[in-house]
Amino acid sequence: MSKSEKKAGPGEGKNGKKKWIIVGVVAVLVLAAAVGGNKGSDQTAGTPSSEPPTQASAPAESEPSAAEPEPNTSAKVDALAREAKDSVAGDVTEEMRDEAVAFIVEHYPDYYGDNETMERAMFYGFWLEYAYDGDEGARNYYNLGMDMEQAVKYVYRGAEKAEDEATKENLTQIKESLEAIGQTVE
Repeated sequence: MSKSEKKAGPGEGKNGKKKWIIVGVVAVLVLAAAVGGNKGSDQTAGTPSSEPPTQASAPAESEPSAAEPEPNTSAKVDALAREAKDSVAGDVTEEMRDEAVAFIVEHYPDYYGDNETMERAMFYGFWLEYAYDGDEGARNYYNLGMDMEQAVKYVYRGAEKAEDEATKENLTQIKESLEAIGQTVE
C-alpha cells in the first residue's frame, strides 16, 4: 500500500471521491424528480393567491355558471358545437331544421347585435352542419349551417369585425345557401 492510500482512509481515495460525486448527483436527481413530480398539487404552495388552489383545479358542482365557459371565447364556441352535436345525436327533425332556417332568415344579416343572437346563430349553424353532414340530398342545409357558424364565430370571439371582408363574404354565402333551399333575404 502506498503512503497516500494509507493517509486517505477508507473511501477517500480517487475512487472514493468519484463514488461520493456520483452519490451526490444521484441524490440531487432523485430530489429534483420528487419535487418536480408534485407540480399538479403543490406547485403554488407558498405563493400568494387570491383563492385556495383546490378551488382553481376542482370544478364547482354547486355553481353551474362556474362550469359554463366565458362568453366570446373559443371554449364557448366549442361548447355550443358540442351542444348542437348532442342535440343531433338525440334526433334530427324537420321541425328543428325549419326553426334553424327561420332564425337565420329572420335575423339576416344582423347576427352581431348581442351575444345571445350570435350564440343562437352559431348553435343553429352547428346543428345544421352536424345534422346534414354526409347527406348529399340535404347538402344545401349542411352548407347553410357551415356558412352560418363561420360568419359568426370569428366576430363573436373578436378575431374579426362584422364589417370585415371575410365576414361580408360569409354573409353572401349564407344568402346563396338560403336561396338554394328556396328562401329569400334582402
